[in-house]
Amino acid sequence: MRKLLDIIKKQVSEKLFGPIIVQEKLNMPADFNEAASPYRTNSSYRHYSNCYTYALGIPQHGKATPGKLIHNERRTGERTNDGELKLQLIYNALIKDGLRPIPRPEYAPYKDAPVIAAFLSIDDDYHFYRQHKDGKWSHQQGYGGVLTDRDGQDALVEDPLYAERGRYKDFVGYFTIPEQGLRFVTPV
Repeated sequence: MRKLLDIIKKQVSEKLFGPIIVQEKLNMPADFNEAASPYRTNSSYRHYSNCYTYALGIPQHGKATPGKLIHNERRTGERTNDGELKLQLIYNALIKDGLRPIPRPEYAPYKDAPVIAAFLSIDDDYHFYRQHKDGKWSHQQGYGGVLTDRDGQDALVEDPLYAERGRYKDFVGYFTIPEQGLRFVTPV
């Protein structure tokens, strides 16, 4: 009953005052178990999130598109007229969301700064990985997909740049989340 009242309260607030924008400080998980824990305790997180929100550690946001965290639009990405999702567009979208590019994970600007890696596929899709304090990486396999710390050859992901990523061949870059966190809209 309490959950239902919270949902109704949030919906009324959204209708009266517009979207709820939060700023949340995010931490790097210790390992894959800690990264996956919120998804195990709240099954709707996995069902309604994608690899981007998993990598960022904001499952409460739901499915997100790079560049749209503050607007929470449910589109598949910015596309050029010829339908190709370009590396520069995704790079710019991640900057717009507040992420900061870094040359390698070890160049994160502060201790335990969350680090993600971004990739593009040949068929116009993107994919993200998140790093853990133990040095390993994990990812969510698509919208509502399985959470795993394994690559396409069932090997632990030591660095997604060298992992078997299937169709995600183009490396966009490594990014970190600012120490003050990210601003994003929480869905109704």
